[in-house]
Amino acid sequence: MSASDIIQVVISVIMLAALVATLFQLRQISASLRLAQRSNTINAIAHCAGRYETVIASRPSKNDADATANWWYRYWDLFTEEFNFFRKSMLDPDIFELWMNELATVYHAPLIAGGTTRVSAHTTYLTTTLPRYAALHAFFASLSTIARDTNSASRADMVHRLVLEYAPPGASFELTQPTAIERG
Repeated sequence: MSASDIIQVVISVIMLAALVATLFQLRQISASLRLAQRSNTINAIAHCAGRYETVIASRPSKNDADATANWWYRYWDLFTEEFNFFRKSMLDPDIFELWMNELATVYHAPLIAGGTTRVSAHTTYLTTTLPRYAALHAFFASLSTIARDTNSASRADMVHRLVLEYAPPGASFELTQPTAIERG
C-alpha cells in the first residue's frame, strides 16, 4: 500500500468520524429543540392561565361602564393572545380546545345578568381593535355558531373540528379522543 493510499484511508476515516459526530450533535440539537418547545408550551399555558385568573378576579360591577369596557378589552385581548399562541404552536392544541369548549358554553350569555353578551362584546372588540385579522374573525364567527348548540357532546365535537381546522401544521392532539363523527 502506497503512502497516498494510506493518506486517503486516514482522510476517509477522519471524514467518517466527523460525519458520525455531526449526526450525534444533530440528534442532541433535535432533542434540545423538542425540550425547548415543551418548555415554551408550559410557559404559554402558565402565562395565559395567570392572565385569565387576573382578568376574571377583576370583573367589574354592573354600574361601572368604563371599568366594564376596560375589562372586556383585557378579556378579549387574552383570547386573541391564546389564538395566536395556538396558531404559532406555542400553546398545546388540547389545552386550546379545552378553553374554546369552555368559552362556547357561555359565549352567548351575558357577563352580568341583563348586560352585554360575551359574543356581542367580542364582536365589538374584533371590529374596533382588530378589523383586519381575518383568521381570528373567521374562527370566532364559527365558534359563535357552534356555541348555539345546546347539546354539549355535539358542541364539543364541532369545537374539536374547528380547532383541527385552524391548527398549525404538525399539531399533535394527544389528549382528545376521536369525535363521535370521526368514529362513524
